[in-house]
Amino acid sequence: MNKIIQQFAQFKQKYGKAGLALYFGFSALSFGSSYYMVKQNKEQITYYLNKIGLHNEKMLNSSDILIAYLAHKTTIPLRLGATAALTPFVRKLII
Repeated sequence: MNKIIQQFAQFKQKYGKAGLALYFGFSALSFGSSYYMVKQNKEQITYYLNKIGLHNEKMLNSSDILIAYLAHKTTIPLRLGATAALTPFVRKLII
């Protein structure tokens, strides 16, 4: 875990606010699109939640956000890769 923290610190030092803004932008886009996809496929998700016994009336609204959050978390490698690849280009555009 220390290696990841060190790499993050090096990344932040090298690219500064541009890198952080790009990463958080990707994160917002990822979570927003995950939530949209969950809302669009509500019937299918409800079917699978019923099938495994996790769906009830209390979870009706909170399950959308939870499922979207879990889907968002699975995209961490994509977000990190995209951020690492695009940050130098974006930083050159800004500076």
